[in-house]
Amino acid sequence: MRKISLFVFIWIFSIFLVYGQSTSSLANTKWQYDSGGYGIYDIIFGRTSFITNMFAGGVQAGTYRLSGENIIFVINGREWQGALIGSTLTAFQGTFRRIGNIDNPVRSGNPLANTRWQYDSGGYGIYDITFGQTNFTTDMFAGGVRAGTYRISSDAVIFVINGQEWQGALIGNTLTAFQGTFRRIE
Repeated sequence: MRKISLFVFIWIFSIFLVYGQSTSSLANTKWQYDSGGYGIYDIIFGRTSFITNMFAGGVQAGTYRLSGENIIFVINGREWQGALIGSTLTAFQGTFRRIGNIDNPVRSGNPLANTRWQYDSGGYGIYDITFGQTNFTTDMFAGGVRAGTYRISSDAVIFVINGQEWQGALIGNTLTAFQGTFRRIE
């Protein structure tokens, strides 16, 4: 009986090592790609979310799944495939190198509740998001202030306005939403 129990323990532990280590190898890390004259691009990983400046129009947020060496990136329902082989991350037609770790504490409760965040778009305006317990308002859209609901899952933030969803991320002290990078002001 002990041999079977030991075998089951080792088998379960090995599954944890294979899947647990590969996920933690990206969690709370920052990666960079120098495109050689076209710009320097970053991917910052939280526990389940990421943010990147690889796309035209601003910073994008999404979620990721890691299975062995394969990475699936999801931004607003659209999937992209990447690979993590050794210390090289290939994603969004770029080859990224790990440049460090980030501070991304595990939060309890609702870290956005009753807070206000601001994004300076550099000449186009300063935009706000104000959060209640489950609702928010923002002036990020043409035509004035919009209201909606939000929900948080790990470090992913899903915003819903009139039935349409937008994906965001709260990684460290940075909120990425609606193609902007917000800093907490209240």
